This record gives sequence, structure tokens and C-alpha cells, in this order.
Amino acid sequence: MKYLVLIIFSILTIGLQGQTEQLNEVQKLITSFNESEDISLIPKAQKLVAKIFEDKSVHKDPTHLYTKAQVTSLALEHLDIDNPYKVCDEIETTYSTALSHDSNMKHRNTILNHIYNSKSAMRKIGNLAYEEQDYESAFIYYQKLLKLNELEVAHPRHAAPDYSLKYTAGVYANLAGKKDEAAQIFEELIEVEFNRVDMYDSLINYYKEKDREVDAKRITRLKEERFNQ
Repeated sequence: MKYLVLIIFSILTIGLQGQTEQLNEVQKLITSFNESEDISLIPKAQKLVAKIFEDKSVHKDPTHLYTKAQVTSLALEHLDIDNPYKVCDEIETTYSTALSHDSNMKHRNTILNHIYNSKSAMRKIGNLAYEEQDYESAFIYYQKLLKLNELEVAHPRHAAPDYSLKYTAGVYANLAGKKDEAAQIFEELIEVEFNRVDMYDSLINYYKEKDREVDAKRITRLKEERFNQ
């Protein structure tokens, strides 16, 4: 019986060592890419991550999870991907799982730093869609960004709602013809007195188009109180 326990322990130890070596290799590939911007390193990291996650024991490990999200974010930013919106959701889910299993908050700062980097990548793609006048795609990317910000707020370091991000999402929603969504976002920002006069004008026009004169007058009064002093 004693020998059986030793054998099982040895097998588990070898398995953990193998996982650690593979994870270290992925992180080396990430570092090398950041230094060289060699795109060919990203698919290599993706293949290694896929191999690592064949082992279900790593599915609840924060370090493995945030490393996977890092690689997925690099792929989103630098590679041609068939379904980028789905990949955005995968990134958010992976970070969410990492945070939920970081019960002692040992990895929280690291995870939040990586979320910030992933937000930067996603924001870059959303802004590129805006520049190409693909306003609907720009708004969708900013919706995904807000999901990442919700994670930051739910697991604070010194995180707070990113009102600038929210404002841009509202602008893109407006440009994409999603007037109802834009109005909801601008109402939330007005409630916290975010300092952009154009969103008041947007809401006033929106309510007038909807024949909601009471709301149009309410926003007009708030605009005058806050900007005509």
C-alpha cells in the first residue's frame, strides 16, 4: 500500500512539473513576442495553451487561466480571427473564472493588470472599427470592454467604473443607430454628472424624437444647471 501511494505521488509530481514547464514556456513566448513582435510566436503559444488545458486540473488555476487570457488577447489583437466577438467573450469568461478561483486574492493584482492590457487591445480594435465607420462593430467591442470593466469593479484593487469608456460606448451606439442603448448609457452618465455636454444634447434630441417632452425638458434643465453657470 505504501509503495502504491508513493507511485501515485510520483506520477502527480511529474505531471505538475510538466504543467509548470509548459506554462513557463508559454510565458516565455509572450515575453519574446512583446520584445520582438514576431507574430509567429502567438500561434505557438496558442497550441501550447490548448495542450495544457487538455488537463482539466488546470481549469481552476488562476495562473493558468490568466495566461490563457493573455494569449487569447494577443491573438485577438494581432491575428485574423473568424469570430472576434466570441473571442472577446472567451477572454472575459477566462478572467472571471481566474478571479473567482483566486480565493485568497494572491493573484488579483496580476489578473487586474492583464485585464487592463486586454482592455487596451480590445479598445484598439473597437476604435479601428470606428475609424472605418463600422459603428455597430465599434459599439459591440465597447460593450465587451464594459464587461471587463465590470470585472475590475467587482474585484477591486482601486478600480472604479470607467466612465470615459462608458461614454465612448454611448457615442458608438449612437453612430451605429442604436439610439435606445445610447440613451440608456447617457442617462447613467448624467446621473453621475459625467462632464460631456454633447451627451445632454444627444438625449434632448432623442427624447424630442420620441415625443417625450417631459424628459427632454428634464435633460435641458440639467444641462443649463451644470453648464450655464
